[in-house]
This record gives sequence, structure tokens and C-alpha cells, in this order.
Amino acid sequence: MGEDGAAAAQGDKLLLLFQCQQHPGMCEEWSAASGGNAVLQADADDALPLVPPGGLTYLPTRNPLSFVAIEEPADADRAADQYYQALAAPDRGVVGKAGGGPVWVQYDETPTCSCGRVMRFIAQLEETAAPGLNFGGGTAYVFRCDDCEAEARFLWQC
Repeated sequence: MGEDGAAAAQGDKLLLLFQCQQHPGMCEEWSAASGGNAVLQADADDALPLVPPGGLTYLPTRNPLSFVAIEEPADADRAADQYYQALAAPDRGVVGKAGGGPVWVQYDETPTCSCGRVMRFIAQLEETAAPGLNFGGGTAYVFRCDDCEAEARFLWQC
């Protein structure tokens, strides 16, 4: 991601999300601590574009995503309304959000780091935004520890 992307916002770290798809629903991949998903952190300076291997691919080789800065209301209900309005817009260009606070589908499941600190919300991704994403028909959430910066977590709700 460029300087305006999420990597720059995270202290020049790329957060790489992985989710078990061996037997969807059997890996407990919705849980931040089950081992059915993972977040790996890499230095953004070391990132190189990868060429997808030949054969069957489920995602496009290039993704035209960009970030749009929107000031989020301090009131959580108003922020959720604003987010859902953006998702429902006719052009449906919204794939999620970076920063601010999470808009939970069910209830607050903010993870705690192994150092004991509550993790900071980084991003939210919508399954309906891109083909190939599978969050059980729901929304994924990414968190990172500000204290130790060694841990990040990924979970989803539907």
C-alpha cells in the first residue's frame, strides 16, 4: 500500500491476513484465538509485489482499492449509521473501514494481547466487497497491540 494506505498508518507495517479454508466452519476461523486464522506483520519497506502462480485463482491479480478519508462521528450509533449508509450506497464502492471504531455485527469481541492490553482496532472488511472473501456471510475485524506491537488478531462475525 502507498503512503496513504493502511500500512503507513500502522508504523510502516503490513498486516497480512490468513484464514483457514480447508473445511470452512470447522477451523473456528471466526475466533481471534482459535488458530483458524492469523495476522502476520511485515515491514512495509520490504514489501514486493507478487505475481500470482499459474493455475486457478479466485482473486484478481490487481485490486483497484483506494482509501477515502471520512471523519467518523464520536457517537458510536451515528458512526454505525454512517458506515451502513456508505455500504448501501448505489455504487457500493465500500469494502470496509480503517481506523475509527469497529461497527460490530453482533457484540464487542475486542481481543486482548498476551501482554494483557486490549488491542486497538485497525480495520474492518466486508465479505460482500470482493469475490473470494468468506467471513460466513459477515464482517472481519483486525486488531493490533499498541504496547508490544508484536501481536495482531483477526476475527469475524456474521
